[in-house]
Amino acid sequence: MNQFLNTARAKGALIIHAPSSCMEFYKNHPARKRAQAAPGAAVQPKAIESWCHWIDKVEESQGYPIDHSDGGEDDDPAEHAAWAKHLAEIGRNPGSPWKRQVDLIEIDPKHDAISDSGIEIWNLLEARRDPQLTARWRAHKNVRARSAVWPAQHGAKRQKCPARPRPHRLDVQPGELAVRESLSRHIAGR
Repeated sequence: MNQFLNTARAKGALIIHAPSSCMEFYKNHPARKRAQAAPGAAVQPKAIESWCHWIDKVEESQGYPIDHSDGGEDDDPAEHAAWAKHLAEIGRNPGSPWKRQVDLIEIDPKHDAISDSGIEIWNLLEARRDPQLTARWRAHKNVRARSAVWPAQHGAKRQKCPARPRPHRLDVQPGELAVRESLSRHIAGR
């Protein structure tokens, strides 16, 4: 992963680390401060900070390739209860016990950004808007991450969503890192 990220950085990509609910750990990190200092975008997508369960009725009718109705937990209920009790005893939230991103993934303090805020990430991407490519994303709380890349000229067509299953395809484009998957019309305001 670090080799991939370093290659992307060398090509001018902005790497945004988004460890959910871990901002306290990074509050003094230069990459966190970079995200907070990004100039506000003139236009923010409607409900960028809101949870989006489904893009539309079509996606909802097709569902996900996994059943996550139980929150994605398939462990033994007794083991789960014991683990939740242990986490509570050591002062951790059993629903989100993590405090930071795994330390094996390097964060470049001079180039990367750290945020779990849709508004901050949108601001970062808008501030870096490339004349050739524009990236839009929205992360959906540990279930999926959605992105798309399309030419910045408004008249150009967006890429079509790949058919299900929709695995992430990682491509390093000149000056941009693109994680391609479908883009939520809800987030894009379209």
